Amino acid sequence: MWGNMLKQLKERRRNRLPDVLLGCLDNIRESYRNPTNHPEKVYNIDEAEDLLGLCIDVTNKMDNHRQKLPEKSLKRTAKAAAA
Repeated sequence: MWGNMLKQLKERRRNRLPDVLLGCLDNIRESYRNPTNHPEKVYNIDEAEDLLGLCIDVTNKMDNHRQKLPEKSLKRTAKAAAA
């Protein structure tokens, strides 16, 4: 599922996410999400802190990107999400 979503985000022509943000999302998928598909995988405290820090960084990058979008684009995105 993550792979398909990232592929669609990378293929967008309008309001495309910056490559650095797409790379961060892919890093979360590859390094943290995929390994947890195995029931025996448990994160230690250091890994959990690394993941939390990465998620905070990605959330900030997403918000910074959103703030740069034109108002009209934000309304269109909100309308599409509600449908």
